Amino acid sequence: MSDLVKAVVDRETCFSYARCVEAAPDLFSLDAEGKSSARDVEREFDQMLEIAEECPMEAISLIGSDGTIKYGLNAVGGNSPLPSPGDDHQ
Repeated sequence: MSDLVKAVVDRETCFSYARCVEAAPDLFSLDAEGKSSARDVEREFDQMLEIAEECPMEAISLIGSDGTIKYGLNAVGGNSPLPSPGDDHQ
């Protein structure tokens, strides 16, 4: 079972392509400025990663239940998934 994560959109980086809204309209919406925002909902990491990778501007980060960045520009190594605790892949 994957970790649960929440999506966070960097509004300064978002360029209003709306691919996240197309991929998951139940999780993302565009505001009056055309910027994406994510609802405060937790989902499985693998599901959210597929959605986050749709963003051509890499404006979506995934935050674990413990507050750590699991994917995003501030994750170690850039915008790539981090191994989960206990993951043997290095």
